[in-house]
Amino acid sequence: LHDRGTVALDIVGRSYPTRYQQERCSDDSGGEVVNDYWIDARGGRVRQSRQWAGPSIGYIRTRQVVIDLNWQKRARFFGNGEIKTEM
Repeated sequence: LHDRGTVALDIVGRSYPTRYQQERCSDDSGGEVVNDYWIDARGGRVRQSRQWAGPSIGYIRTRQVVIDLNWQKRARFFGNGEIKTEM
């Protein structure tokens, strides 16, 4: 893996500090693919990736989305129907 530096990754309105890692894979015939990983700087969790799955599929992209089930506890409701949340 090659460290490509820090990247603030935005996923559904949240920003995660990540380390961008890049992996180069080659075969004996000279073919090469590049896989990319964005690893959470705070806990080592892979937040996003792009990986080669083969010529019939191509690249697969994954992204970890965290759903906040407690959003209503932080929400403030206003009489005009507006809702504001505090993260």
